[in-house]
Amino acid sequence: MIMKNRKKMLFLWAVLCAVHAIAQTADLAKLDKNFRTATFKNYKVEYRNALVSPFVLEGFPWWKPGDVLYRLPKDHFTKQNVKPAVLNLANQVSGGAVLFRTNSKYITIRAKLRWASNSDRMPRAGSGGFDFYLRGVKQEKYLNTLRPTHAAIVKEEPMEMLLNRNDGKMHDYILYLPLYSGVERLEIGTEPGAKFETPTPHRVKKPVLFYGSSIIQGSAASRPANNFSTMLARTLDFHQINLGFSGNGLCYPKMAELIGTLDLAAIITNIENNGSLTYLKQNYPAFLRTIRRKLPKVPIIVISFSPVTYPQKARYMEELVKQMAAAGDKNIYYVDCGKHFDYAFGTVDNCHPNDHGFYRSYEVILPVLHKILTAKH
Repeated sequence: MIMKNRKKMLFLWAVLCAVHAIAQTADLAKLDKNFRTATFKNYKVEYRNALVSPFVLEGFPWWKPGDVLYRLPKDHFTKQNVKPAVLNLANQVSGGAVLFRTNSKYITIRAKLRWASNSDRMPRAGSGGFDFYLRGVKQEKYLNTLRPTHAAIVKEEPMEMLLNRNDGKMHDYILYLPLYSGVERLEIGTEPGAKFETPTPHRVKKPVLFYGSSIIQGSAASRPANNFSTMLARTLDFHQINLGFSGNGLCYPKMAELIGTLDLAAIITNIENNGSLTYLKQNYPAFLRTIRRKLPKVPIIVISFSPVTYPQKARYMEELVKQMAAAGDKNIYYVDCGKHFDYAFGTVDNCHPNDHGFYRSYEVILPVLHKILTAKH
């Protein structure tokens, strides 16, 4: 009789504990808008806002919690100092990434795009997808991609998927954001009670900034992590700031001044596709000089992708870099990417690189950038 009563008491105690735990979780979800519980494909999941702690958001140096994800300072630019398209393209989150470290045995993602590009040049996985990688000591490992449906792109319907299952040990992860879409909501889910730690710092302490055209932004990579800039960031392990603006990567004086306010490890720029040769000659030298005046020692790499499509522009940029170096600038470099891949296999339109073109560009830039980032300036 005593044993039966004890078993009943233990059972009731277990039920009460379970109810209490559920109540605590429910209260936490009410108190903390960045935390909520759900079930996905038989997995119990605790979802958290991926833009705030314990996650680390990269690629948005001027963003503040609660704001819409935007690649430029809010209200900094107007139609008087940049083309109107730049103000819209800054909503596209190219180069953005979320880092975190957890021991969760499974990881899920929920996302809702604010608006998205249904491009004729690239897959939806690139324009509106999310790439998930395991961060390793030497090299990140590709795990999965949240590939948006047609409805997610056209109707802006929410997306959800299981990203990964693992061994329950502490691991570093990175989630790369879409190249040609805005993100309204982003949540990462883990098993209930999973632990989080501060993500492992990058080997390169300061960010590398990329500025320029649609090629900088990532058109027409099949996945976000296949943009050449992100390939470089993965291999050399640095924080990327991507200021590529499709069709609008021009020599705006106020943009050069803004770039000059950042503490950077290096700058990589490409604008040849968005302005005529005359425009380049009239504006590019002043654009580079403005950056150099504000950042006298930060290495600048001028890159070209189009020796076939725009051979005169490529020759001009190479000559400009030589002139600046001869005048005393010891931290400026020129890299011609386009001549290192076959345009029949490396582009989608004789201009925008596909994955092959981006990979060949990455291979050409990598030794130059690696030498720069490991040198003492």
